[in-house]
Amino acid sequence: MNEALKRFKKSKSVLLIGDSTMVDLVSQFSDGMKQAAFKIWDSFVDVVPALILAIAIIVIGWFLGKIIKKIVIKILQSTKIDQWIDEQNLTAAIGGKEMSALIGSFVKWYIIWVSLWVAADSIKLQGLSQFVEALVFYIPQVLAALLVMILGLLLGRYLKNALDATQHRFKKMVSSMTELIVVLFAGILALTLVLGEAKVQILVQLLQIFLTPFLWSIAIAVGIVVGVSFGLTFKKEIQSFAGEIKKSIK
Repeated sequence: MNEALKRFKKSKSVLLIGDSTMVDLVSQFSDGMKQAAFKIWDSFVDVVPALILAIAIIVIGWFLGKIIKKIVIKILQSTKIDQWIDEQNLTAAIGGKEMSALIGSFVKWYIIWVSLWVAADSIKLQGLSQFVEALVFYIPQVLAALLVMILGLLLGRYLKNALDATQHRFKKMVSSMTELIVVLFAGILALTLVLGEAKVQILVQLLQIFLTPFLWSIAIAVGIVVGVSFGLTFKKEIQSFAGEIKKSIK
């Protein structure tokens, strides 16, 4: 009887220990869920205002970019640069676009990128913020390179049109070569602004290796053409001069 009573008390104490352990586990789980819920809520409270602010910054940047684009276009149009380019038949060199519209678009997208940088920084997205920041500081170099390239295209086409207006027999070939050379130099300068001088030197060396034979052949052909055209133009003068030399020798 005593042994049975002892066993009953022992089993009862084990059940009590098990119940208390289960209660502790449930309590810990409940506390963990509450803490997680509070953290999610705190994060939500912190992120939502910053997210709303970021969206507002992007929207403001978008509209500000559009407004400044219109202002830039009007200022450039007042200088009649588009009219001059059209009168010189240079519009096709820049894809049929107006110069004022191109520059206005560049300014607009730069402002939008700046607004994206500020928005990413406001919501504390370090990776995105650093990436956009790098682009913001890199874009002016790209814009300068594009401007140089556009000016090179315009200058090349202007010289081509001027040479095409002459009465030279080989004006088409000379004008095309002139335009190509001007555009090539403008492209090298644009790449220098974007990639840096060291990388561009490597590209130039590669171009020299592949283009030197081609350029030499073109130079020889141009020399022959110029020589023949010069001879045909001054044929009579050359014959007269040669006859005088023969008479003086005799």
